[in-house]
Amino acid sequence: MSGFWNCAFIGEGRSDDNLTSPLEGLLMSLVPGDDVRVEAARLPHRLRHAPVAEKIAELSEDQGFTLVFVHRDADQVGLRARQEEILSAHGHRHIVPVVPVRETEAWALAQLWGDEACRAWLSKHWSIGRLRALEEVSDPKAVLRAWAERSAGHPEWGRFRSEAIRAIDPDGKITELEAWRQLRERLIVSMSAVRPYLRRMLSP
Repeated sequence: MSGFWNCAFIGEGRSDDNLTSPLEGLLMSLVPGDDVRVEAARLPHRLRHAPVAEKIAELSEDQGFTLVFVHRDADQVGLRARQEEILSAHGHRHIVPVVPVRETEAWALAQLWGDEACRAWLSKHWSIGRLRALEEVSDPKAVLRAWAERSAGHPEWGRFRSEAIRAIDPDGKITELEAWRQLRERLIVSMSAVRPYLRRMLSP
């Protein structure tokens, strides 16, 4: 049985819209053969810094989104608190919290972990010797920016960050990070809730 997944993404900022690419890849890996689309929701400027509940409410039901991914960095609040904030704001079955620990850049660094030179640099200059330690870094954005600045050609930061996030392999090194594992588990729960026939096909 195949289907069409028309999904919305609500990010903290426009630069986070690059997460739509790995999220689309993650969804496709769970339902190979289905048509999948994850697109950034275009919300009014007045909602740029609005609470999550207001952003979700802005998406009209007639837009027909199968799932709605809602992104917020964990920051200092923590993974579970952010997840609960998103789900309590609009606890419908089709809402999927996307919560990197502590920032989205930690997920980009997980993708770069496959680069031996980057791994050695992280260990030497930031004392990051384990992949899972990326979720303990207080400022992943600063680490990723520092890596960008030493990269060949010193690419413009915004472009480097965008490309690094879009390049995240949903089945790659990132799967070792707890926040990504919980995202995948919650996605399966939501997918099974909106399409019950998937319950016997998907497992966390």
